[in-house]
Amino acid sequence: MRMTEGVYQKYSATVKALIYLVEGQLETVEECYGRVLQATASTLAADGFGSLSTTNPGDRALLPILIIARVEDNGHAYAILTAFEAVPQMEKRALISI
Repeated sequence: MRMTEGVYQKYSATVKALIYLVEGQLETVEECYGRVLQATASTLAADGFGSLSTTNPGDRALLPILIIARVEDNGHAYAILTAFEAVPQMEKRALISI
């Protein structure tokens, strides 16, 4: 398996966030996690996917799914978004509350 530029950029952003946390430049694990989510949101937005916010509960639930799925392009991102939107409301609330 090869690592594409998009995957590398996401891993790089994660490593940088973890270094900032260890060095005390970020105060909490939640701050670090927010940075990782924001890096993914920014990468997708730059590719034209649209704006995802780490402060919007629905977007914040969708972003980790996009990361786990190793989404690299809009086609895959929209497929995940479509599946996420099809999740019944009760289950979606459970994901959002995590």
